[in-house]
Amino acid sequence: MCVLTSILIALALAAFVHEAAHVIAAISFGVPVTSIGLFEPILGFGLRLRVGKTQVRIGLLPFGGY
Repeated sequence: MCVLTSILIALALAAFVHEAAHVIAAISFGVPVTSIGLFEPILGFGLRLRVGKTQVRIGLLPFGGY
């Protein structure tokens, strides 16, 4: 169980850093960021926020983002 938890945490961290790099690059080049998604929602469940003009979605499964 500890190994599985460690793998999920590592995947979540890698996905977060990867998607954050996309956002930082877009902002630095003046591209408007309208939507950020991190992790996959399970059956549509997840957290939805609005930060300024950007919609932020955070799912429950630590796999990927957009």
